[in-house]
Amino acid sequence: MNVPVEFTSPEQTQPLTINPGDLIVADMDGVVVIPPSKVDELVEICEKRAKIDELTVQALEAGEEMGATLARLRK
Repeated sequence: MNVPVEFTSPEQTQPLTINPGDLIVADMDGVVVIPPSKVDELVEICEKRAKIDELTVQALEAGEEMGATLARLRK
């Protein structure tokens, strides 16, 4: 099937179009549809978020408070 598919569900009330070539990534928390044109941007965002998560863990292990750490790192 090499045509766009429209998806709806009780949770996805507005139709979502899945196009041929889109990447579909899923885990226990949900599903994400990624157009190929957005992959590089998404990888960059994920790498930045992973670094922020790493710095957050380091700060918390060093005894910093959660609220202040999150406010400082997750802008």
